[in-house]
Amino acid sequence: MAEPKAAESPISQAVTALSDLTSQQPAHAPRASEADSDALSVVGSALGHPMRPVVTQIDRQMAPRDGAAAASGWFGWRVRLTGRWWRRVTVPMLVDTVEGPAAVLPGDAGDAPVTVAATSRRVRRADRRHPALATPTATAYAVDLPADIRWRSILRWSIARQRHGVALFVALAVLGGVAGLLLPLATAAIFESAIPFADIGRVWVILAAFAIGGIGAVVITYARGIEVVRLRDQMDSVLAPGVMARLLRLPATFFRRLAIGDVVNRTLSVQAARKQVPDAAVALVVTSAFGLTSLGYLVIAGPGVAVVTVLAVLLLLLAAVAVQFRARRLLPALLDGRARSDSMFLSLLNSLVVWRSLGSEDRAMLRWSREQQLSTRAMRARLRAVALAAPLEVAGPVVVVIAFIVAVVTMPGDSLEPGSSQAPGAFMAMYAAVLQVTIALLALSGNIVTLSEYGPLLSRLQPVLDTPPEREGPAAAQPGDLRGDVALSGVTFGYRQGSAPLFRDLTLRLEQGSFVAIVGPSGCGKSTTLRMIAGLEEPTGGEIRIGDRAVTGLEPRDRNVAMVFQNYALYPHMTVRQNMSYGLKIARMPTQLID
Repeated sequence: MAEPKAAESPISQAVTALSDLTSQQPAHAPRASEADSDALSVVGSALGHPMRPVVTQIDRQMAPRDGAAAASGWFGWRVRLTGRWWRRVTVPMLVDTVEGPAAVLPGDAGDAPVTVAATSRRVRRADRRHPALATPTATAYAVDLPADIRWRSILRWSIARQRHGVALFVALAVLGGVAGLLLPLATAAIFESAIPFADIGRVWVILAAFAIGGIGAVVITYARGIEVVRLRDQMDSVLAPGVMARLLRLPATFFRRLAIGDVVNRTLSVQAARKQVPDAAVALVVTSAFGLTSLGYLVIAGPGVAVVTVLAVLLLLLAAVAVQFRARRLLPALLDGRARSDSMFLSLLNSLVVWRSLGSEDRAMLRWSREQQLSTRAMRARLRAVALAAPLEVAGPVVVVIAFIVAVVTMPGDSLEPGSSQAPGAFMAMYAAVLQVTIALLALSGNIVTLSEYGPLLSRLQPVLDTPPEREGPAAAQPGDLRGDVALSGVTFGYRQGSAPLFRDLTLRLEQGSFVAIVGPSGCGKSTTLRMIAGLEEPTGGEIRIGDRAVTGLEPRDRNVAMVFQNYALYPHMTVRQNMSYGLKIARMPTQLID
């Protein structure tokens, strides 16, 4: 007989309540009586997409967990939990512990992930002691990208659940800007209160304080860099599965409209953006913006000098940004050229057997070289535009320093009055501030344009985002058990709008239990007819019925139609048996059935 469970102490209950408040608030997820459903409800709350009830007739062939994910519009995949797996949690997961199913939710702002036990909703930190896993596998979940979205909205959506991390990053950037004032303040203190009085002891005290502050600034910079990497990892962990989930749910017509190489290039835009816009650029933009706080010191120390210096800084900033944005305008052409070249290369590889058997290697090389030439021209134009920024980076600091010195000579002010005992210290402090402002300016002007290149890169996802997926959540109506004759009535189909259709007013009836062969010359529409019956192509006119049910517009998975394709897909690294059993394993069929 099982022993009765001991009641939790008030302290334990208080800790659990505090954990609920600080750990993705799983208590807000609707409760379910069944353990799996309750854990999945917590996962749905973390994803921002509540769990929906399973439509039995649609998802009847799927495991309960997979059916719930499909009905809810989630994208799920199996992961193996090895080593310190809790350090690599970036998306919600469902695990099986010795206590039952539990949801694993990623932490925020560097926090460790937490596990939420099904039914009890007990929240615990995920570490080497917990949870005790019943199986070494888990199911990770992600959601499709929102409908009708642009690249700016993509960034906001990917970081929406990282508000604490963003706040921490901004706070670290503010502290870094404040720490930047240590140099002019320490310089002023040394030259105004120590050197004039030959007080070496005070100099050492000021230098020691400056060194301690400098160490703190280094720690802040390091923490800020780590936080940027973590935030971008979290963004990518949301974006990449979201893009893949959308891609896998797009209709077959989308893949006919775009070449496979173009699809690959656009799908990898998230990774390309991470490579083109490095983590350091993101950190430097924010850091440089707050690094301009030294301008405030200049205004206080010498308003006239500050005005001249600020004008020089602004002119240099405008010139640098203008040059950088000229290079940015050339980026879309470069990306398109690369995409066409890569698409042509993959297409040639895909048809390698054909053009090798025809002895057409020279024609294949010619087609690829034309696209590559356009890509190379676009690259050359962009590199020339980027090279124009180099003279500004060299001349910029010199121009700002000259403007500062001219301002000091022509309008010194009280603190810089010639002969004043405070003049050397004030000058050195303001000079240090000017150098900091100049460095921050150059970093800001260069990296803010680099950061803006997110736009052209992520905009390449637009065809993927603009195409509605085949299925969003449960079907509007249950198709039922589709059996009976297959009938095509007045079906018209064409691959391109505005061109002559492949066939018009096609009427065909296939009786249940019959064996029918469709014959004809290549390109007459034999495979297309079968693809329309299976739901992989949509007719532009007419109706398709299975039994007494019109299936025109019904998704392929709901038509109860099997099809063997002309282009088979075998995995070369698998044996024949592994290829045949792969689909059964994905469907989680029993091992006895597979054998």
